[in-house]
Amino acid sequence: MPFMNGPTAILGYHIQQLPTGTYTLTAPSAQVLCEGSLALCTSKRLDKLTTIYGHGHPNMTAKTHEGRQYWCDMFAHAGWRIQRNVFTQHCRLLSPTSHRKAWGSYEACRTAMERYRLEQDLRWPRKRLIILLHGILRTHGSMKGLGRDLENSSRTSFSMTYPSTRMSVHEAASHFAHLINNLDGIDEIDIVTHSMGALVTRGALQQLDQQAPSIHRLAFLGPPSQGSQLAEGMHDWWLYQAVTGPAGQNVRPQEAQQLPPPDYPTLIVAGNKGFGLGRLRGIGPDSDGTVTVEEASFPGARLVILPVGHTRIMHQPSVREVVNEWLNLD
Repeated sequence: MPFMNGPTAILGYHIQQLPTGTYTLTAPSAQVLCEGSLALCTSKRLDKLTTIYGHGHPNMTAKTHEGRQYWCDMFAHAGWRIQRNVFTQHCRLLSPTSHRKAWGSYEACRTAMERYRLEQDLRWPRKRLIILLHGILRTHGSMKGLGRDLENSSRTSFSMTYPSTRMSVHEAASHFAHLINNLDGIDEIDIVTHSMGALVTRGALQQLDQQAPSIHRLAFLGPPSQGSQLAEGMHDWWLYQAVTGPAGQNVRPQEAQQLPPPDYPTLIVAGNKGFGLGRLRGIGPDSDGTVTVEEASFPGARLVILPVGHTRIMHQPSVREVVNEWLNLD
């Protein structure tokens, strides 16, 4: 299908170009609802979605804290995002300045997003996107600096957030896959993760649709690729369970090793210098203080070992240089 300014499908409503040059709007039932110009089909689709789903509940635009540990991103476009609350399961649409523009069901927020997209001609500035994914006990803010460093004339970045202490790795992976599968205007993505974010990514890659953007390269920083002996040793502590939630159990070796290694070019940056709880628990000197070099690596991946610690690995200039060089490879 030729390039179109806007998504070809929203909530099952497809716009396709015919050999004659005109366009058709098709419902999920395969019924043709409209035929004509692209502008006409796009307008008719928004009208149809609004009739079915509305724009959400009455909303007062308010500044938010972007999610933290209670919201999970499940859609992203040009700095906008739709998040789902881990407790109530309702969704909200946030602008790039983190102001709430709509809330209610996912479908209502997605409809509102389409209205803003058309009104403001919202587009990603580039067709190659770097998605950054944080680890457990962190937020997307921890990866934003790295994302800015990795941006250049051909790629932009987006730092995803998910409630890492209140959601399992498998649930987070499903939300991440949904976000990737619904990217519009992006042809190719790179994924850069910290710690447990690598496990979330490995789970998400198994759920990608054919229409998802192609995966260029992956970079995992301090990943518990083989699972974490530190987590294994503490998995039955009540304090560990209270702090890390269900994901804290998913990083144990018997669970982490069930995720297949990614079938894409992958860089692993492992640290061998750092002080953390792992050192106190005796995981050995060849580690970043939390994850050992052996736990971080897996066959087929390029392994780079640097004298850095686990917690701030994404902030180290040497790490950023290695990741940037990796992403620049063809």
